[in-house]
Amino acid sequence: MSFNIVTVNVSQTVGAIPSNLQQMSAVLSFGATLQEPGKPVLLTQPSDINDIVKIPVQSLVAEASSFGSDFTLTLPAGKTISRDVGSEIPVTIIGCSPATWNGTFTATLSAPDTLTWTVTGSILDGMPSVLGQLTIGGSDDLVTAVDAFFAQGRSVGTYLLELGYQNDVITGEVAALKGYIEDPLKRFYAYLVPEAWKADPDFITLAKLYTANEAMQYFFALEDTPEDTNYVSPYAGIKSIIAMSDDTYPVTNAAAAAMWNFVSASPSEINKVPPMAFRYLQAVNANAAKANILKTMTQQNINYVDTGAEGGISNTILVKGVTSDGNDMTYWYSVDWVQINVDMMLANAVINGSNNPINPLYYNQDGIDRLQQTAQGVFNTGVSYGLVNGPTPVSAVPFKTYVKNNPNDYGIGRYAGLSASYTPMRGFVEIIFNINVTMQLP
Repeated sequence: MSFNIVTVNVSQTVGAIPSNLQQMSAVLSFGATLQEPGKPVLLTQPSDINDIVKIPVQSLVAEASSFGSDFTLTLPAGKTISRDVGSEIPVTIIGCSPATWNGTFTATLSAPDTLTWTVTGSILDGMPSVLGQLTIGGSDDLVTAVDAFFAQGRSVGTYLLELGYQNDVITGEVAALKGYIEDPLKRFYAYLVPEAWKADPDFITLAKLYTANEAMQYFFALEDTPEDTNYVSPYAGIKSIIAMSDDTYPVTNAAAAAMWNFVSASPSEINKVPPMAFRYLQAVNANAAKANILKTMTQQNINYVDTGAEGGISNTILVKGVTSDGNDMTYWYSVDWVQINVDMMLANAVINGSNNPINPLYYNQDGIDRLQQTAQGVFNTGVSYGLVNGPTPVSAVPFKTYVKNNPNDYGIGRYAGLSASYTPMRGFVEIIFNINVTMQLP
């Protein structure tokens, strides 16, 4: 048929893909692996970190002499250590047979792929019958951190972020992280920083850059258990730092356990976000400090591990689940969730409105009403997800009023009349129950 009675025009409304920023975390390494600096590696299970830090040995040769044995180790083809030739590197050899070839040594980097060291009194000569693996100093901390992270659950992964050896100087390490955050290959919501950074002024300066309400950046840091009640937190008021005391580190890493709890949420109507205070923690130990020291840490917003014994529960729990400004971690999680989703849903409405000839989104009262409804939907969803405490009306300045008061905005398509005031959901931390006892019978 040459004549078309009907012409069908098709437009598409594309739904927003949920943001996963709040599930993105990274464990930092500074030269403990051979990964390329600045390229994050996804870890989905504890064994993934072992595959990275345990480097196969290509060859291992010992030459005996009157004073001991000289050892030469060669890495596999394509593997190199990005440090200056002549650098001393703590290494551990595992998995060789006979076991006398294994041990921890201070090796010299004689070439990018070759390590040498001498063991006084050794009689080893030749090669082991079975070649094992090499690990670089600092890798044990990475294994402990990742093990602690996944001991909480495997609903979410984490990343290893190698930033290169910085000569064990914290100033250089902090600068490397700052450079990555400013120009990331992947953006991360939370970082687990090295234990050596505790109370470091350069780290604190970096963290203070991310204290704005819109920052959405957090650093999980280990902190020493105070020696006395005069302790004052070096992180006071810094919302971006979650400080965690772990008196059994380096055997455990409670900061990594807390980080999993922070990034593991996948909010929905049937999977609400619970309070952070008193969350169960696995693979950690209750802090052994005296009660007055624990009270001091609570007052200074230093988190620690305790047990649920008061509630008849033997599990280890997080006390008290706060950022260093004293807010429950879910407070800032909620604020960030609202920011992310209001931004995304409003942008989605505007983009779809420009691609829908049936119902375009225009800058008029109807358009404002539709944007108001879109933002209202975010807050309604936040209530059902356990992130927003109670109904939160979204306000919108009427079109005529707004353009009258802001005459230049219409010409550039700018509307700044949407607003909302809300309270994040939180849990109980302290309950006071009053009892009156009397000998008088009713």
